Amino acid sequence: MPTTPTTTLPPSADERRRELLRTARDVADDLAADAITRDQAGKPPVDETARLREAGLPAALTPPLRGAGADWRTGCAVIREVARADSSLGEILARHYAHAWSGRFYAGHHGASDLEEEAVRGRWLWAGAVRAPGSAHDTGGPDLVLTPLDTGYVLNGRRPVDTAVTVADQFMVDAVCVVTGVTAASRCWAPTSASPWS
Repeated sequence: MPTTPTTTLPPSADERRRELLRTARDVADDLAADAITRDQAGKPPVDETARLREAGLPAALTPPLRGAGADWRTGCAVIREVARADSSLGEILARHYAHAWSGRFYAGHHGASDLEEEAVRGRWLWAGAVRAPGSAHDTGGPDLVLTPLDTGYVLNGRRPVDTAVTVADQFMVDAVCVVTGVTAASRCWAPTSASPWS
């Protein structure tokens, strides 16, 4: 007797939302058990951000494609769940979501989609410090500059980054090109203990 092939459909947006919120609650319950002790120890949240990555929460707000990702309302609900248990990790996740969308703000659609897919595959955690032109932090001259090379750019300068510096995989900053004078956003690879930047 012939059988009818079955097709597995990607989860609907409502199913994905419920699944993400259930995952966020599970992670939050895990984090709440020792949040005060960890906060008092003041150590970088290496293990805690690993928990977020393992649960897939950094990829939760990736723009929906092929049955993955969620909307901002869901992303904010995920942040609230995590922040109830550990406000520091809630802040890291919130800033990550904003920076993870930076490709949508600064790159064309194709480049942004490629970057988002690479970020999901690599389970990247984003941090950064992008400033609006003319902001209170604008002290007259650029603090970060991009120098063009044949193979890309070299980023030079200094800027404080408030959150997730020790655990981020990628940084998003704005910098001024020394040739054109144009301010552009720049994605930077985050140094690790195995990197030549250490």
